[in-house]
Amino acid sequence: MKRFSYSSTIIIFSILLLVLLISFSNSSNRNAAVEGTEIIVQVNPDYFIQEGLLEPIIKVDHKLSDGSTAECYKIVTKSIPSEHAMGPWCPTNINDSADKGGIWMESGKVYDVDGAFVANLAKFYNDSKWKLYNADGSINVTDTKEACEAAARPDVDPAYQNFCVQCLPSYSDELKQIFYIPVRPIVANKTIANKNILAGPPPRGGGNRPPDGEKNGGRPDGGRPPQGLGEFTIGIAFNGVNFDPPAPTADILKHYTLAPLDDNGGHINLHAGYHYHAATGKTKK
Repeated sequence: MKRFSYSSTIIIFSILLLVLLISFSNSSNRNAAVEGTEIIVQVNPDYFIQEGLLEPIIKVDHKLSDGSTAECYKIVTKSIPSEHAMGPWCPTNINDSADKGGIWMESGKVYDVDGAFVANLAKFYNDSKWKLYNADGSINVTDTKEACEAAARPDVDPAYQNFCVQCLPSYSDELKQIFYIPVRPIVANKTIANKNILAGPPPRGGGNRPPDGEKNGGRPDGGRPPQGLGEFTIGIAFNGVNFDPPAPTADILKHYTLAPLDDNGGHINLHAGYHYHAATGKTKK
């Protein structure tokens, strides 16, 4: 058995205490130096991909949300990515493989929306009312602009319950988006609450899924896939496509609809056009 004298213990403890005090003092000084220094990283408009812009980026004076006016970059985009294709979103048959559909995020996991996933939704959510497919194996998909408009919203038209919701690029190809970004970033004087950022219900069956249904590679950055009806944009990619916050997913799922994202993390509605809800590494960095 090892023995230490009382005096040795006191000396060792004193040395450790002194080291800790010196470390804390140095750390505090470093933090104070960082906190006392204002670092401004300005927006570089040259990073944006020209194919995604409808007009050259210019500087204008613009009124901000706090009522003040600041010099801003005016960025006019068409919300159509140039470095990757859009879709697919919904498979059309329960026998379709993963390359026919997009992705769905639930409880921190990413799932391929293949035919088997759609066929298994009643088990996945432990709710027998889920049934997006027919006796012949075909899946109910919104395949017209009118169907997209009726289903891609929180108050889903009852006629489109139990549908896989997708809107095609041609439905909003004339959309024009305008963004204003301060040349010198300005700290907001208050936090802007977004009531649409809600957590949807977890799978009531404990998250059961079809065999091999979970997508490899982990969860992309961002929220679960909603309909894209957020109250405001939270970011913009260099291709001109905006990042939206999550919509009220709970309201959407209660209508038994599924609105997958494509593998790029985006989907379409008539109000926002193509937009992202997740960053999956397919856009310019």
